[in-house]
Amino acid sequence: MKKYHLKISHTFEENLKRIVSFKSKYDLNSANNFKNWVINILEDLEFLPNRGFNLANNTKSIIYKNHLIIYKVESDVVNIIDLVDPREFTYFQKYF
Repeated sequence: MKKYHLKISHTFEENLKRIVSFKSKYDLNSANNFKNWVINILEDLEFLPNRGFNLANNTKSIIYKNHLIIYKVESDVVNIIDLVDPREFTYFQKYF
């Protein structure tokens, strides 16, 4: 099975930190579970980058607990672009 290289954006990293920090104020276990899930999904994308659903501009997304990992597959690279909560509509709409 082909392995893709992951390229993680600064925006994605900052949003992950922000979301985990917010969740940890209310439930540390939930925050840790969320972060671990994101890591597992990123590891899966190394081998199965086309498993998400299509968005505009050749981007793709995977949903977990109302959050979307936005990414783009280009050749042998999976560019991890962002992690968003669709309830933040004005921020999220740039992907449509």
